[in-house]
Amino acid sequence: MTNINLQLRDISSKKPQRIWAVFFINKNRIKVDTNQSIIPKDWSKDKQKALTSHKDYEKVNKLFNEQKDVISNYIDELKLKKKRFYKDELENHFNNHFKIGEIKTKGNGEVVDFISFLDKWITGRVELQQSSRNKYETARKNILLAFNLCGERQSKQWKKMSIRERKLNPFLLTPIKLLEFDEINYNFMDRYNKWLYNATFKTKKLGIEKDENYSKNFIAKQISIAKQFCTAAVNAGYVNNLSYKGVSAGWEDADTIHLNWDEINRLKALDLPHMSTDAMVRDVFVFNCYLGLRFSDLCKLDESRFTIQNNQLYLKIRMQKTDDLINFPILPSAEEILKSYNYKLPIIVEKTYNEGIKELACQADIVQIENKRETRGGVKRVLKLKKYEMVSSHTGRRSFATNFTEDGVPVNELMLVTGHTTEKSFRKYVKKKAGSTFSGFLKIGANR
Repeated sequence: MTNINLQLRDISSKKPQRIWAVFFINKNRIKVDTNQSIIPKDWSKDKQKALTSHKDYEKVNKLFNEQKDVISNYIDELKLKKKRFYKDELENHFNNHFKIGEIKTKGNGEVVDFISFLDKWITGRVELQQSSRNKYETARKNILLAFNLCGERQSKQWKKMSIRERKLNPFLLTPIKLLEFDEINYNFMDRYNKWLYNATFKTKKLGIEKDENYSKNFIAKQISIAKQFCTAAVNAGYVNNLSYKGVSAGWEDADTIHLNWDEINRLKALDLPHMSTDAMVRDVFVFNCYLGLRFSDLCKLDESRFTIQNNQLYLKIRMQKTDDLINFPILPSAEEILKSYNYKLPIIVEKTYNEGIKELACQADIVQIENKRETRGGVKRVLKLKKYEMVSSHTGRRSFATNFTEDGVPVNELMLVTGHTTEKSFRKYVKKKAGSTFSGFLKIGANR
């Protein structure tokens, strides 16, 4: 019969500790999670059972004896049949026997594990904008998948779903397993990081769906959010192990584009029927090239946002992401667009906007080849794309920052709109060096 010991992670802790069944096979130390926890003061290390101070000590000890018997009998049967031992097969047998993996009953808002804590923490952040809430929920969904908290059947169902079906099926919001607080450590974060590098998601291009690895910057963002989750649990007193901070995921400088004034003028010159979807997409994009707002703020503009000060039209708006209040002058070229819509820009769905502006940029002959470097699944690659393929809702904001910087507008004035807090971060954002004409170099070096 196999000798099985029951051990706690930290016998000196004052908080409940997970109990592990530990034994040796072929000189290899094996640990099986009993899915039971106990406060160390109610546990006898020598006798490996609950003390009488535990209110259910008889029931608990009976369960431990049964668990040890199930493991021992399983191993004895393997030896009898001369079969090879696999830990995951034992764990599946053990969990099925004791029905481990079925979610414990919990009250509304009750915190019983790390995921239920996240649910309560995210829900309690009433100040969050929807875009931020979506990012947190995406990170939560990825943690559920990374640690198989949804069950194998649901995970397979998720992978088979189309992009549209995934958005319509929120079944992952209810995990069927628990992620205990004492599992939140370096190994937790390291395992999550590795899962992100190997995981894939569905993407659609030219009507064709395919599986794609996550980008290096997306992975870095997910690790950053996961650390934020862990820190919140530490601050709430649920997690004591800070080793999760030792896992890091590096960022890479993204290759993005902006449209110069000539390209913007080519968009303006397109002959489009007034009030058509194409015209509205083009006008909103060009307008933002003079204003540099995030798409979320661009969608809020109506006549109440504009005021006249000393014969100059100004936009006054509190930005959604930063909550900063800006009071920014509207240039005549931008005001012409506003007048055509009675100072109320049309509201366009972001997907329609992103798809439409690419098509219009193609019509405007913005087709030069651009290199886009990216790292996916740990593999670096360089894509050669036509410039219009890289245009998005964010391009108008970057074009504003880059073009006016090149025109000599003081950086501190532009930073009031872009929200950058340091000139260094702003310079990196606009990538001024990449767009330099080297006019000073050519002038000085003309006689060399």
